[in-house]
Amino acid sequence: MRKVTLKDIAKEIGVTTPTVSAALSDTGRVSDEMREKVRKAAKAMGYHPNIAAQMLKSKRNNRIGLVINDKPEHIYGSGLFEPLIVNFIHFCEEDDLEYQIEICDMQSNSSRLPRLMTGGVVGGIIYAGYISPQVKEWQRGPSVLPMITLDEQSKYCLINDYREGMIQAIQYLAALGHRHIRHICGPIKYEIFSKTSQAMIEGAEQYALNFDPQDDIIEIDTYMKDYKEDAAPVSLKYFQNMFKEEKVPSAIICSGPQSARAATYAASEAGLKIPSDISIVAISSSWEAAGSCPSLTSIERDSEIMVMRAMSLLQRLMRNTSVCPSNIYIPLKLVTRDSTGKLEL
Repeated sequence: MRKVTLKDIAKEIGVTTPTVSAALSDTGRVSDEMREKVRKAAKAMGYHPNIAAQMLKSKRNNRIGLVINDKPEHIYGSGLFEPLIVNFIHFCEEDDLEYQIEICDMQSNSSRLPRLMTGGVVGGIIYAGYISPQVKEWQRGPSVLPMITLDEQSKYCLINDYREGMIQAIQYLAALGHRHIRHICGPIKYEIFSKTSQAMIEGAEQYALNFDPQDDIIEIDTYMKDYKEDAAPVSLKYFQNMFKEEKVPSAIICSGPQSARAATYAASEAGLKIPSDISIVAISSSWEAAGSCPSLTSIERDSEIMVMRAMSLLQRLMRNTSVCPSNIYIPLKLVTRDSTGKLEL
């Protein structure tokens, strides 16, 4: 739904945009009758003033917002979102910046937008999660709020270099003798999984793996409405079936620690030993990977660097500093632990 603007109200009642602006902000020479007429029209049309934009123009607002688009139950304990939140709070308090955090599940409600985008009191937004259609529409509208996106392409964004991390993991597994590697990821429509899947294809070709994209890139969509379960049970069901296949891969790369733990459990059920029978790598935070049993070899994000650079770029935009549109890539690192080893023939 398009946001109502001052211009829309002016057109509706047959006055100029400056007249509407003056009436709503109690400035300028506007009669009480006209002021009441404008306010009634604004209310009837569902107009919401963009307080953040007003504060930006007056150079009085340094409040930063963090918006996360996902289900609340996916946030807590997440190796992706929790470090972002922790580092965001840390840097805001360190720099004495006011801040707000909003978790908004826009995938379950296609008409919903975060309050921080629709008349909140923030001067700029760091946005994490899938960029939903309603957010893309908002970006094309009259909003003047600067926004930095994380792990999704936009005018200003910071992207984890999943490709480089995946290539490192494939190279490492290939050096251990693994020729059949399978990648378990989320829906390809999300940029993070699209990138890891493409990197898997490139790495398989580069290291001459026994690899078929149709069979060895598996999307497990825990966002589908039919799924009543969390990611772990859904993933577990897949791995239980996978270990019954005639040709089981000798190594798997999982897009998250939950699916990697499900693979570990299913392997144990099937009588397989880790890492002598199967090796497991997860895209994960350090604390999640190290705290698993066995500890997981992981492709790790640097959330501290990502948030620090995002805030620096956002503050430059909020100060109206000229910044060229940019994609900033944050390197990932491969950390080896107990879940990977040489393939025993």
